[in-house]
Amino acid sequence: MNFRLLVLDDDVPVRAVARLKETGIGLEIVKLELDEVFDGRYYRISSRGVELARQAQEFDAVMIGNNEGTGLNYAHVIPEQMKARTIVLWNRYEPGVEGGYAALGFTNFANRNRDPDATDWLLQLALEATIQV
Repeated sequence: MNFRLLVLDDDVPVRAVARLKETGIGLEIVKLELDEVFDGRYYRISSRGVELARQAQEFDAVMIGNNEGTGLNYAHVIPEQMKARTIVLWNRYEPGVEGGYAALGFTNFANRNRDPDATDWLLQLALEATIQV
């Protein structure tokens, strides 16, 4: 069984993925491409990203890049049952910046690659998923 991760960003959290691979758990990642997230000057919303967000229940976990607030567009369409299995990532996360996401019911927030919280969160979900099989 593969653990399926949806990354609504072009940047996959390297540490979290490396740690997951160390466990031997199979991993399938679906992510956005750079040109779907950034046009060279501004962050943008991808129609493919919105569609993937709507289908989030087909994945074991979701990571949303905040990207100057554009991630909120994906957060709005994430199915309710997936909110606990979704983490929102910032380059520099500080408690208190999660406003719009928290108002939508999201509770998992972290730094993209410098915070062990994202790694621990992903590892815990992956281990839970393999135990349930």
